[in-house]
Amino acid sequence: MLPILIAGIVGAIGFAKPQLNQTSVNIAWRRSAVILSLFLLLLTVPWLFNQTLWVQVFNLFYQAGSFVFGGGHVVLPLLEPIVGDVVTDSALIEGYAAAQLVPGPMFTMASYLGASVEGLAPVWGSIIATIAIFLPGALLMFGVLPIWEAVKTQPRLAGAISLINASVVGLLAAALYQPVWFPPISNP
Repeated sequence: MLPILIAGIVGAIGFAKPQLNQTSVNIAWRRSAVILSLFLLLLTVPWLFNQTLWVQVFNLFYQAGSFVFGGGHVVLPLLEPIVGDVVTDSALIEGYAAAQLVPGPMFTMASYLGASVEGLAPVWGSIIATIAIFLPGALLMFGVLPIWEAVKTQPRLAGAISLINASVVGLLAAALYQPVWFPPISNP
């Protein structure tokens, strides 16, 4: 951590970049506010429209997508209690097993589970569940990205980020050389 910290300090002091147009920064903040408001509004769906099955399915998978951060395997323990009322335990286990066979994130399991919802057409259940589980992450990404872009326009922070990125690349190269490259080459 010390090389990264030192690189950040040196970058903030000696490599400050000029600040961008404040108007574009304000537009970015407004865009982010709208997108993040939509993200929060969709979390209120259960209190507003929880009468129909398709809205309930959307809500369940949207909640799962909203609170899962990290790898796809994190979704299983969260999906089990959330969708337990609309999906059978065997469908949940079968979906998990099928997701292990295909490449990609475990969120593809949502398509299978959505199709397994009783009382909802499989195609519509699959579409609703898939959109609902990916939507929160997309909204958060598109909501936070303009804020990050606006924050990066601060001169000292922009300089710090440039040198932090360079130091991380250097540390990755050093980690590749010492434990991965050098020992196998020097020892028979």
